[in-house]
Amino acid sequence: MYYSTIVLGSKPVKKYPKVRVKNIVTSNAAAIKKKKFASANHIAICGTLEFTKKKNVKNKVIKSRPNKIIFISGQVSNNDKNLLNKYKIKSTFITNLKQLSFQQNFFNFGFIAILYAEFFYEKKLMDKFIHITKILLGKKKIKGVSTGFYSILYSLDHFKGKILTNGFSMQHGNIFYKSHYPIRDGRARVDSVLVRLLKNKYVKRIIITDIEMNRFKIFKFFNYN
Repeated sequence: MYYSTIVLGSKPVKKYPKVRVKNIVTSNAAAIKKKKFASANHIAICGTLEFTKKKNVKNKVIKSRPNKIIFISGQVSNNDKNLLNKYKIKSTFITNLKQLSFQQNFFNFGFIAILYAEFFYEKKLMDKFIHITKILLGKKKIKGVSTGFYSILYSLDHFKGKILTNGFSMQHGNIFYKSHYPIRDGRARVDSVLVRLLKNKYVKRIIITDIEMNRFKIFKFFNYN
């Protein structure tokens, strides 16, 4: 079976879909999952802090030898740039403002949807108001979707046809490369709000392989048979 693009997230998975793909888009250390598929154009998307502060993430991304790395929310150090040049890996750096501008195009109500979703980043009511107030006062950056969700949006924008996703839950849980390190609770809650506000023309192009994503009841599930 052939798909134009598969997007690989950081959730542990028991099995991978047996498909041929032209493009592989990965989130952070999920870049190393590229080896599960035949040679294809590989775009690795990384949070800048995730790459610079976590050696295990950086090592896995570099080891995967992507055709290109897209860094979200800032530049990496000169040492890291030299590392990318050493392995002849192309890179693009996107500011937080630019990635927010990009995100808003995918959701009903645009930027308002992103701001609304940020309200769910915290659990307690008072913490919610503090979080939003800091954003409105410019004391805290608004991020919107997680790097994983951003990888899906990037794929929808840059590649045609159906997008297959694997390794996503948009809920609290472990990540495959360090099982005791949980996916950030707050960002997962933001994702779960925004996915419900995704424009229908994009929903129709996403094929999911993770049972956890079925709870949204909007995506077509991949047939493993």
